[in-house]
Amino acid sequence: MIYITTDTSFDMPKDVFQSLKNVAVQKIIVRLEDKDYEDLDSAYMFKKLREGKVVTTSAINEYNAFEFFDNIAKEGHDIIHLPLSAGLSGTSDNNIRAMERIKEKYPNGKFYSFNSNCASSGLGMLVYFMAKKRDEGATFEELIEYLIYLKDHISHYVIVDDLMFLMRGGRVSKAQAIAGTLLQLKPLVYLNEDSGKLLVYKKVPGRKKSIIETVNKMEEKMINDTEQTVFIAHGDCLADAEFMAEQVKNRFNIPAENIHIDYFGPVVGCHTGPGTLVLIYLCKDRHEAVTTND
Repeated sequence: MIYITTDTSFDMPKDVFQSLKNVAVQKIIVRLEDKDYEDLDSAYMFKKLREGKVVTTSAINEYNAFEFFDNIAKEGHDIIHLPLSAGLSGTSDNNIRAMERIKEKYPNGKFYSFNSNCASSGLGMLVYFMAKKRDEGATFEELIEYLIYLKDHISHYVIVDDLMFLMRGGRVSKAQAIAGTLLQLKPLVYLNEDSGKLLVYKKVPGRKKSIIETVNKMEEKMINDTEQTVFIAHGDCLADAEFMAEQVKNRFNIPAENIHIDYFGPVVGCHTGPGTLVLIYLCKDRHEAVTTND
């Protein structure tokens, strides 16, 4: 059996995840008020962020990654691992090193750890389509080929309500964060396909305008709307997520049952902050020209 593995930086609606088989998840530790959590409730975390509490995460180390893979490999399973983007965390590099040790211990197995350059619901969509492809009968080699294609065709467009959260984690520059805050502009961010880092590509005045602009981008980038699956993740702003979903339903021929809304998980959500929205779908390519300056 080929296991698809990932970590808790991936976000996927619970009903979708429960439909998948032979998918295993590494736990990234989230720290809140001097307590470590493996499964921190998102709603509770966003409440604490709004109160001004600091939430941090710790990268999975090589030792824990090795143990995680070993528990699967010793049962005779092959593994394709899809971690958080290396541009956002050291978890990916630690997994790659651990996977090399697994290959040495189990020379007859097939193991692959890949820098996904994905995060949150984008990583969730990568896991979802990889699991589906495997269940359709794809070989290990066919899955790797498909993975390389998918990585460059999953959109990562994000609306951030407060850039200061991303600045504190080093995800955007201080100049970008201050400029966006002072001008009261809603920054539109994307996860770069090459670096795996978050970049601001446009600033839009007003919340609803930023949502509509993101859906406009979807019209430009999307492929095969009748066959799309759409993930919308929100940082404790369900009404905005529902408004975004309605925009998608009204403008495209995507079946309503293929549009899924859920919370940001705590691993990514603690860095993006309350009010964040992400719209994920299959696109022509992930490349985005940056049109704004610091």
